[in-house]
Amino acid sequence: MRNLCPQEHPDWLYYEYFPEALLIDLSDFWPPDTVVATMEAIGFAAVAVELEHLRFEQDLRVWLETVRRRDTNSQLMAISDCEYDAGIHRLESELANPDAPKVRTDHLCLITIHGDQTVG
Repeated sequence: MRNLCPQEHPDWLYYEYFPEALLIDLSDFWPPDTVVATMEAIGFAAVAVELEHLRFEQDLRVWLETVRRRDTNSQLMAISDCEYDAGIHRLESELANPDAPKVRTDHLCLITIHGDQTVG
């Protein structure tokens, strides 16, 4: 299985501007050790976890156009309208500040967990 691992990237820009999304993801996405323990408990063997940390530069002006389309990201669809509007406002205000950086480093962690199903 491959998915996000919010426990490993709380500094993701989506979480910074839309903090309610982090709380929801931490509730929805089990920590890796919980997934491993559950898989082992139901009979999977040789369960392994691979984390892939992606770090990249995000142009906030381009990203604003992306997040204005709320349906481009499931985290944005999960949060309340009020929190979504507040995040858009934070981003717009930052971009309006001539002294604020327009490009920021972003960080996302993807997790892959696999195991062998035992025959029996």
